[in-house]
Amino acid sequence: MTKQQLRKHYLALRDAIAPQAIIEKSYTIHNQILSLPLYQEAQFVLCYLHFRSEVHTHSITKDALQQGKKVAVPVVDFSRNVLQLVQIHSLDFEQDYIKNKYGIFEPKIRQYLSPKLIDCMLVPGAVFDVTGARIGYGGGYYDKLLCESTCMTVGLAFDFQLLPVLPEEPHDKKMDILVTEERVVITCSPLAR
Repeated sequence: MTKQQLRKHYLALRDAIAPQAIIEKSYTIHNQILSLPLYQEAQFVLCYLHFRSEVHTHSITKDALQQGKKVAVPVVDFSRNVLQLVQIHSLDFEQDYIKNKYGIFEPKIRQYLSPKLIDCMLVPGAVFDVTGARIGYGGGYYDKLLCESTCMTVGLAFDFQLLPVLPEEPHDKKMDILVTEERVVITCSPLAR
């Protein structure tokens, strides 16, 4: 299958998961993340705000804030077609957030940060492979952000989204760690960075 076919197929499978199953699997993934030394040691975490059938991340974000970690979320800068990073201090969606044109929550107040400040980046995707390769949603937003970043990256997915191998291009940046409800896959040594 091509990247486009894989994206379409795995997003359709993910969208077919029952909402309660998404919540339960996401909770297990949350616990897997909490056990990672990388996450425990991180001082500044980038965490996406989940949308539709993505692995839910609100509990991870709340946990990081409660632990005193700095937390940033990605915001789409439509004028430049890139993701910008914004530090957050709460998840008060009624007060502090608005929905963008895709329906994804973003902070109202925006002071953009350098990706170089982030220690640990949690990344969504349509499908991953066990070597860390990722197929995203087709907009290239995370691809650009990942090229600017030097931090450890953690791909979040449901286990069926983790394949043995995916087609890759030379510019693709691999995830360092993959976390599903079934397993944690370390794809590179943090010492190799």
